[in-house]
Amino acid sequence: MRQYIFHFSAKVSVLAILLFSCTLKVDAQLLSSVDTSTVVFSDTVKSIGLFSSTDDETEKSPLEKILPLSPQAAALARYGEYPVSHATGVPDISIPIYDIKIGNFTLPISISYHASGIKVDDVASTVGLGWTLNAGGAVTRQICGAPDMTDASFEYADYNKLVELRNKAHKDDTGTSMLRTILYGTGGSSPYFPYDTQSDRYTYNFAGKSGIFRYSYRNGEFIPVNYSRIRIYGDTDIDDGLFRITDTDGIVYEFSEQERCGVKNDENNTDVSAWYITGVKTPYGDIIIKYIDSSLYTSYSCSESVVTGIFDHDDYFNGGLYGRCEDSRFLGVRTEVVYKIPVVSEISWRGGSIKFNYMNDRKDVWKTRLTNISVCDTDGKQIKFVNFSNRHFWGCDSTDMRMMLDSIFISDSGFYTFDYYNISTCRMPKYKNAQCGQFLGQTLCEADYWGYWNGKKNKSSIPKEAYEMCLAKYQGARGNAGYPLSLFADRTPDENYDR
Repeated sequence: MRQYIFHFSAKVSVLAILLFSCTLKVDAQLLSSVDTSTVVFSDTVKSIGLFSSTDDETEKSPLEKILPLSPQAAALARYGEYPVSHATGVPDISIPIYDIKIGNFTLPISISYHASGIKVDDVASTVGLGWTLNAGGAVTRQICGAPDMTDASFEYADYNKLVELRNKAHKDDTGTSMLRTILYGTGGSSPYFPYDTQSDRYTYNFAGKSGIFRYSYRNGEFIPVNYSRIRIYGDTDIDDGLFRITDTDGIVYEFSEQERCGVKNDENNTDVSAWYITGVKTPYGDIIIKYIDSSLYTSYSCSESVVTGIFDHDDYFNGGLYGRCEDSRFLGVRTEVVYKIPVVSEISWRGGSIKFNYMNDRKDVWKTRLTNISVCDTDGKQIKFVNFSNRHFWGCDSTDMRMMLDSIFISDSGFYTFDYYNISTCRMPKYKNAQCGQFLGQTLCEADYWGYWNGKKNKSSIPKEAYEMCLAKYQGARGNAGYPLSLFADRTPDENYDR
C-alpha cells in the first residue's frame, strides 16, 4: 500500500516514502496494408484503425504532439488533478511563509508537499522534489490535438461525427484521408492540425483554489469541470493571450506571464503550456507579481509503437515475387523538448514587497533552485527572511539525481528539517531522457502501470501483455518479427520499490 509517513514537531522532521514512475506513452504505428489490426496503448486508450497508403517507415506518431508539462507547471497542476481534501485522501502538508493582507483579502505565500507520490519522470521544482512554491498560482494546459481557440475547425469536436468518419474508413476507405489529417496533421517537420476534436485540458491553482476546466465549443466559454462558481475568461493567443478568473467575492486574478515549450529544431515553433498569475485586483488595492526567466530546461518525449498485422513484403517468395505475411513492426520516436520557464521574482502591494532569489547550481536535469525569500515593508526594510537548503541530491549522476529539500530557516519561527527514507542510496531509476531509443530494447523503463517505481530494468515501456494480445490474432508474427517477449516490459507493481 502506497502511503506517506510524516512527523511534525517544533523542528519539523518529515519522513517521506517516495514513489516513482515513468509515463507510459505507447502508440500503434499504422500499416501500409489494407488488412491490419492496430492496437493503441496511450493515456486515453482510444483506438482508431486506418487504412494507410504511406510508407510505414516514415509514419509519424500522434504522441509526438503530446508535450509534457515543465517541472514547475506539473507541480502546480497536480493540485488541480488531485485536490487536497478528505474525498481524495490527499492531506494538507504545507509550511506558511507569509500572508499578504489587503483589507479583508489575504493571499497566502507557502510551500506545500503533495502526498500523491513521486514518479520516475518527476523533476524537482525550484524548492525540491515533491514540493511546490505557492506564490500566486498558474493556469496550466495540456494540448489535446490542435490548441483551443485557433483557426482550427471544430467540426469534428462532435464525437458522433468522428465515429461516422471512422466507420466510413473501415467500410470503403472514403474517410481515411480525413482521419489521417485529424490524427497526424498535414505532415512535414512541423505539421499543421486543421481540425480540433477535443478541448485542451486546463488546471488552475491559486490562492488556495484548485481544479480543472475545459473549453466548450458549443457555448464558446471555459467551464469548470467541478462546476465551481468561478467565472473564467481566456484568450490562448501565443502573443497576447491571458486568463482572467473572478471568484465569488469579486476578486479578479489575471494570468498573463506565459511559459512556453517547443520541439527543438522545429522551426522555432512554440506553444504556451502555462499562464502564471501577474496580478490580483481587490476592492482594497492591487497585488502585482513579476517574473524572471529560469535556466532553460530540456526534456525528452518518448513514443514506442508496435503494430502486428499483415504486411506487404517484396522478395518474400523465391524468385523475387511480391507477397504478404503476418509480421510485427516497431517504431520509436525520441523528441527533444525545450522549455522557457518563468519564476516569480517579486510580489508588491501597497503594504510592502516580497523578493525571491535563485541560483542555477543544481546537479540534476533542471538547474534553477530557490535559495531565499525576503519580505520588506513599505520603506524597504527587511522584516522577514526565509532560507532554503538543498544539499542532498538523491541519486548518482545527472541521469538519475533528484534535488531534495533538506531544511528551511524562517527568521521568526526557526528551522524546519526534513529526512527521507533511503536518502543515502545510490540506486535510483533513471529519467526517461537518460535512455530513450529508436529501436526495441533501447528504452529503459522502471515503472509499473500507474507510473510508480517497480525496480524492473525493462528495455521497453510497452507491456508484454499488450504484445501478447496482438500475437493472439496473428500467430505467424511470432516467427517473422523476431521480437522476443523478453524485450517487452513487466509493468506490475513491486511493493519493495514503490513504498
